Amino acid sequence: MEIRHSSGLDVLRGVAILLVVPFSHFLPVGHSIAFDLGILGVVLFFFLSGFLMGQTFASEPQLGPYAIRRAFRILPMYWITIALIYFLERTWTVADVGANATFTAPIFGLMRMSGIYWTLYIEVLFYALIPILLFSDWRIALLSPYGVIAAYAAAAAVRAHVGPAAFFLVFCLLGMQFSFWTRKQLSGRVLVANLAAATVASAALPVLSPLLGAAPLICGLLMLWAIRYPIRQQLVEFFGRVSYSWYLLHPIVGMPIIVLAGVNTWRGAVAADFVSLAAASATYFFIERPTQRLGRMLATSIRSRRSVTA
Repeated sequence: MEIRHSSGLDVLRGVAILLVVPFSHFLPVGHSIAFDLGILGVVLFFFLSGFLMGQTFASEPQLGPYAIRRAFRILPMYWITIALIYFLERTWTVADVGANATFTAPIFGLMRMSGIYWTLYIEVLFYALIPILLFSDWRIALLSPYGVIAAYAAAAAVRAHVGPAAFFLVFCLLGMQFSFWTRKQLSGRVLVANLAAATVASAALPVLSPLLGAAPLICGLLMLWAIRYPIRQQLVEFFGRVSYSWYLLHPIVGMPIIVLAGVNTWRGAVAADFVSLAAASATYFFIERPTQRLGRMLATSIRSRRSVTA
């Protein structure tokens, strides 16, 4: 079952990928500014993912179709980029490929094959948590961001080394709470309180960008705007549709152009944007869309067989 959502969410996805790729990774500006923009874009992506996954699973809480559609959404392009990195760089082993392909690289003490893959690990962790949270009492899902925040606070209290990446799970969980709010399961006051708590906790993190403290508030306001007002901007919406391929491919396709043209040059940045966007557009139409369609067909088939059995 497809979930209808405001076109404003597609615009937000386009804004997020613009913040991450051309503005943060390619734009020849100071590192601090670029890092701030990238952090904001990543947080916005996690908010959007949390909202859409909350809507999707709540409307049809069937584990099999959900897992199939998620797998066909993220794995084909992810595996393709792993293969490209393996054959282009020639420094990775088959063990590296296997661990990265199954999202188990940290478990085996191996490196992720691309620096951007850390966000996918958070995404996959969130996908795994969604059924657990939504099959349980919804109030557990409501309190889940506080659980992550409390875990970080406890780790800081005992001076344990905890990387900042997993904290971004909070933003997925907050995005999911926007889906509760749209279904009248959560009041606006509670949603605002949760955003405020996440804002304070994000500002207290001793690492990453200072903008991370304001990111939950900014992204929360953008989410409210996008849900309530179905604004259209076709070019930005297109960027949003190809955002996954663009995100995965831009280090492989765009970064070599940056190096050849000279670091911190506008010519290299513009060339990298156009070439990586062209590659992302091609893979979106010829790989992403067909595999997503196949995933939907398989999910529908499973639902049909269960209906006949019932």
